[in-house]
Amino acid sequence: MKRTRIFAALVLLISTLMPATAQVDIEKAIYQLTTHKKVDVTYSSSYDRTPSQATQSNSPMKPILEIYSFSMKNKQQKLIDNIVQAFLAQRSNPACYRIESYGASTNQDPRQWNIVYGEDEANKIEIGRNKMYNYTFVNIADQRPEAQGQYRTCYCIEWRKGAYKTDGRIIITYARIPTVAPSAPAQPLEHDPFEAFEGMFAGVDTVKMDTPIILPDGNISNFQSLLDDPLTIINALRTQLLKANGEDQVQIASMLYRIVKDAVQRDLLTADEQDMVRQQILRCIPHAAINGSDAQTTQDYLRLAAKVLEPSNPR
Repeated sequence: MKRTRIFAALVLLISTLMPATAQVDIEKAIYQLTTHKKVDVTYSSSYDRTPSQATQSNSPMKPILEIYSFSMKNKQQKLIDNIVQAFLAQRSNPACYRIESYGASTNQDPRQWNIVYGEDEANKIEIGRNKMYNYTFVNIADQRPEAQGQYRTCYCIEWRKGAYKTDGRIIITYARIPTVAPSAPAQPLEHDPFEAFEGMFAGVDTVKMDTPIILPDGNISNFQSLLDDPLTIINALRTQLLKANGEDQVQIASMLYRIVKDAVQRDLLTADEQDMVRQQILRCIPHAAINGSDAQTTQDYLRLAAKVLEPSNPR
């Protein structure tokens, strides 16, 4: 799927709003499970060079695939719950571009995923093939200058609860973000657009790879001035929305919602500007794709953005 340069720049730009410690809670929750004295854990890993020094023989090694296989009594379930909640909390992290969950108790088949690790897209580990296993995973783009937004960390937990014991695995992979991947079917939103993860993609039985996210080269400071000028970003996104189709519209509409919400929370728009932007967004709704779930999802994001801009919305 093609991504415009302005859209890619905005994704990277917004990531600067997130503290550098956004993944600390994830690491802490994983550490609590893997070091718990009542949890049996085995560990395996694969290593590679860091992105910026991959061709240098003396460059430091970086883990690209880590697997913690665990077994514990069911009463330790809270350790898993803490990890899942830490994953889901990343929905407010602009560097997070995918969160997926499946619950074995749901009346559906899971969606299978190939989670890529390392530089080669052929290196992948599969989850979701067994419907008896729950899973949740989160993809977070690496925003360090040496990674240039071209790499991501994926945290995943997959587990099965038996009569007395729970067994599973925690998977952590670091990879170059794939440049080509099948498009995932978008789903209608339920309330906040980042809350409904359980049960998504029901009935889809094909294996999917990481969804690509292409970010621009160069220093993000080039876009820093846009942070305090939301009207420029909003106008750019509206322009791209009118040119886009299908899932491209979904991505742009979700970005528009985030920008609007941030601008209102930081009180960057006057009352007149809020009303103007709200009317502009409402006029965009009929331009969403006519058919399919992409249209519904795009319209839901636009309506959410318009709702944030309503005069009665608390600041």
